Amino acid sequence: MHESNNQNGFTIIEVLFAMLIFAIGMLAVATMQITSIEGGTQANIRTESTSVASAKLEELMFLPFADPLLLDTDGDGTGQDIILPVDNLDDDGGGFGLLDEDAASDFQRYLIGNKGNFQEVPVGTPGIVYSIFWNVANILPAPPAPLVLPVVAGNETSKRISVIVRWTDLTKVTTTDNGVRRVILNASKSAVGG
Repeated sequence: MHESNNQNGFTIIEVLFAMLIFAIGMLAVATMQITSIEGGTQANIRTESTSVASAKLEELMFLPFADPLLLDTDGDGTGQDIILPVDNLDDDGGGFGLLDEDAASDFQRYLIGNKGNFQEVPVGTPGIVYSIFWNVANILPAPPAPLVLPVVAGNETSKRISVIVRWTDLTKVTTTDNGVRRVILNASKSAVGG
């Protein structure tokens, strides 16, 4: 009798090699999923912070021109463009105080909550999600050359408003920024009709 030595199937080495390739592929897919979820979370936070900044800027734009929330409380945005020619560029390089944060800003608010359900809280409250700062720079009319008009509060023809929303992203902390992220929106408000 003649026995056939024909074996159909896979050797243990072939099975292990196939499992190794499958495992490497699954690790790549898992890594891709994690990266995708992190990217989606970051996009959601940036969208939400931009929405918070936009809502605050919109609120400020609808206020009357002389409203107390539209004052340059520290005076760093008034009359800083007095070196001729008047070009609406801050002569001392301070950016008219529009990028000030914390105590240097004209106004500040702090929000806690999530998914658009925020409430204002005092500074130092645990769980602050967003810090909102806004600064106002009064734009004075250009004096006729070569005259230099004295800086007088109330002569402004428009205001620049800068809203800064700041948050800390603990997943992306670097040695230079400690995970602090910002969204900055700017607008101009005219005294005419305001």
